[in-house]
Order: sequence, then structure tokens, then C-alpha cells
Amino acid sequence: MLNKHQNYFAVIGDLVGSRSLNPQDRVQVKKRFQTVLDGVNERFKDQIVSQFLITVGDEAQGILYYPNYCYHIIRKIQIELAPTKIVFGLGVRSFDYRN
Repeated sequence: MLNKHQNYFAVIGDLVGSRSLNPQDRVQVKKRFQTVLDGVNERFKDQIVSQFLITVGDEAQGILYYPNYCYHIIRKIQIELAPTKIVFGLGVRSFDYRN
């Protein structure tokens, strides 16, 4: 559950050049990507607000409570997906609900 006065940190990743792969290779890369994300979700489960999953096309995202593990998660994904390249973006969102 979201805390009403908390910042949350989104990690968004997109596979580079995946649309140029032949269909069979693209399916295999996406399967491997999902396996890596499953491992991230398990390894960092205490830090994750919303689990990492593939969203649109070959993009994935997850939301963390704190930024402390962003680098570790990004590096884990990069290393485990190599040689497939992936680019990342980070976002911060503050939820401040006022009654």
C-alpha cells in the first residue's frame, strides 16, 4: 500500500534494437528478460512496491520504496541480459494526498 507522504522510485527499461531481431530471437530475448525480472522481483522483494514486469512491447518497469537499490537492479538486469543492450530511465513520484 502506498504511504500518503512518500516518494517512490520508478525504474523503466527498454531493450535496444529488439524490433530489428527476427521473430524467433525476439521471443527468446523477451523470455530471458522476463526470467531476469522474476529474479529481480525475488531478490529485491522487500524493496519493491510494484513488481518489475514487461509492460508495452519490450519495455519493463518496477517501482521501489527507496532509490538505494536502483543501481544494483539495473546492473543485475544489464549483466544477465548481455549481450542484449537495455537503456534505463528513473523517475520519482511523490504521493501527497490531502483531504
